[in-house]
Amino acid sequence: MGGQKAITNFLGKTIYFKVLWAILVILKINPLVSRKTSSLFYFLIIYGTAIILYDFFTDKKALQNKYIVPIFLFFAFMGLSTIVNYDKGLIDNVKTFVTTAVQFMVIGRVDLKRSRKDIMNDMRIVSNVIIVGVTIVSLVSLCLPVFGINGFYKVPSGGEVMEELIYYYGIAFGGRLVGIFSNPNFVGAYCSIALLCTLMNLLLSSKKPLLRISYCVSIAVNFLCIVLSGSRGALLPFYICIFFLSFLLLQFRFTNKKNTILKYLIIILISGICVVLVYGSVQIIDSHARKIPFFIDTEKEDVLFDSERIKLVGDDISLIKDSRDRITIWLIGMHTAKMKPIFGVGKAQLYEYIARNWEESVIPPGIKGGSMHNIYLETLVAYGLPTLISLILLLSLVLVDYVKVMIRIELNDKNQYLFRAFVIIILMFIMGNNMFESRMLYHSNLTSFIFVLYLGCIMYFNQYCLSEAGDNIIYGYFKKTNSI
Repeated sequence: MGGQKAITNFLGKTIYFKVLWAILVILKINPLVSRKTSSLFYFLIIYGTAIILYDFFTDKKALQNKYIVPIFLFFAFMGLSTIVNYDKGLIDNVKTFVTTAVQFMVIGRVDLKRSRKDIMNDMRIVSNVIIVGVTIVSLVSLCLPVFGINGFYKVPSGGEVMEELIYYYGIAFGGRLVGIFSNPNFVGAYCSIALLCTLMNLLLSSKKPLLRISYCVSIAVNFLCIVLSGSRGALLPFYICIFFLSFLLLQFRFTNKKNTILKYLIIILISGICVVLVYGSVQIIDSHARKIPFFIDTEKEDVLFDSERIKLVGDDISLIKDSRDRITIWLIGMHTAKMKPIFGVGKAQLYEYIARNWEESVIPPGIKGGSMHNIYLETLVAYGLPTLISLILLLSLVLVDYVKVMIRIELNDKNQYLFRAFVIIILMFIMGNNMFESRMLYHSNLTSFIFVLYLGCIMYFNQYCLSEAGDNIIYGYFKKTNSI
């Protein structure tokens, strides 16, 4: 009896898996530490697969998701692309497929039997793991340039395109903060996610002074890292999210205001002012914070740059500008997509295929890691148009339903309203940031984890609140089969 209960707790609940996966993605923030996480990663893949199989033969919670059909289509087309491109790195493509499937089916699983309070508690626990982890990494990252610890290091790539990967620490090329992250753009993205999660927990937390002070310190540290990273791909969606977050919070504040037109004019005006204030703060902090290292009376280490890496870009100014331009990367991606529109070219050897078929200009070094700097374009190039359409269909259905939920929600429950507002804001930030990056899917990283986690949360609230009767097609078929 005790053994059965232990199995049920271990395989029937996903909170343990989510916490462990959160620890994994925190460890993978630093490139050197990331190389030591293979054992934990493969354990979690096996653990996640066991959870999926246990659920399939017991409660079938994953199949009770009303969005299972577009999810199924997404993975069906992704799987077909993996099979069709068997000659383009089959093992790596299968690994990507399995990783993505485990995240969607375990981290993003909808359990309608659980209460809203339980779901919120689980989200708060996982968010705290992320907040603590990212804040520690951010603190260390800020300390490096303050004490003049800057430079670069090389690690074996394990791939065919480049023999080794080069990472900066402290301050990266261009004076952007990288710290112990792998890239300044990741500093901006990860710290923005952690900041929004912290702000959510701060507003929903108890009135314990120590906890609230800790959250405030975390917000300050991560905001400083966002500013110093100089990541425009993170700052632009961050400003947009500040506007919509202010809008939603003010809507709750002015619930009882009778004049609708005046109410929304005031809300929009104040929301715009909030964005201007945040933008101004970024500019002021950026100009003053960079002077801090010069006040520290300590021996400085010069910022070292790898000349070989700079040669990859070129010495001509126009060439540097061209290679950094994401539009060039997107044009290359569209060129490849036109050649393989149905099943794409696979994720594993994306760069190799592009390099063979692009002769119009120099290929930007940023693509060498297999990144199109746009997750939607990368999905199109790697897996084809049907996979992209399935992904857009899934996101569209989920977000449209969530808008209905936010409209219908009763504004007398402050915590419920604030929680749901932050969930959609965090998801909006990730989707916006991935217009310029390619980290939202197909990876075991922080962005992908939070995206799937919050997407699953939104799917739960959509079904819980809209209360639409009837089973989806797939779940209905299995239920009918089991009853025979």
